[in-house]
Amino acid sequence: MKRLTLTLLALTFLLTACGGRSASLTGVTWKLVSYGPPAAQVAAVPGVPTSLIFADDGTVGGTMGCNQFGGDYETSGDRLTFGPLASTLMACEHALMSQEGALFAILSGTVTYQVDGTRLTIKAEDGTVAVFDSTEIEL
Repeated sequence: MKRLTLTLLALTFLLTACGGRSASLTGVTWKLVSYGPPAAQVAAVPGVPTSLIFADDGTVGGTMGCNQFGGDYETSGDRLTFGPLASTLMACEHALMSQEGALFAILSGTVTYQVDGTRLTIKAEDGTVAVFDSTEIEL
């Protein structure tokens, strides 16, 4: 019985250590993959750096290809609530402005989210989604 208990504890520790970071919003830079209705996703504009970074202090920031933005967020279960996002006001080419507008619409108010490995999916109340892939932040 002791051997089984120790084995289960060791296995639990290993699974937690290996998978702990992948289920978190923080500690990574999320890069935009696609957005829009689930059945008709639009690929992120190629060759344009994007980032979505959630900090442990409840702030969020990044860029969706044109302007820098930032604001506050809170999580509760699978719910993610964004406060008002402030943004710079540069004008960019139409494709970038369109992408940015669509993302700001998704990243507003209360949405649901799911982290699955290196994928973050954010779903707005109207059903549109944004899909991100993660890379670890260099500290």
